[in-house]
Amino acid sequence: MKQTHQDHQTPKQTNKQTGISSLREAYRKLSSMESEVLHKLLEGLSNKEIADALHITEKTVENHITRIGKKVHVRGRGRLRRWLTNLKDHGNGQQSTPQNNRGRE
Repeated sequence: MKQTHQDHQTPKQTNKQTGISSLREAYRKLSSMESEVLHKLLEGLSNKEIADALHITEKTVENHITRIGKKVHVRGRGRLRRWLTNLKDHGNGQQSTPQNNRGRE
């Protein structure tokens, strides 16, 4: 599989592309269930593990990941995970948890 320049973006470039500079900002765009899926994704869980933990189907997890990607302008599970990890690793989401998003659907 050929890698593109886009696959090796720095967090600053990715943030510029998405317009989102922190996990907190990303969580604010999401429903509470999307936030839960995002949190599990950040923990490194597979779609099946997320589905089991949240008592939903894998297809529902896939749908949530797709909607999350659309809301933060990052396509694909792998790219979304890398983008989230970059935000987390660069101190832009230290206090961000799904609980911070309660009631913001």
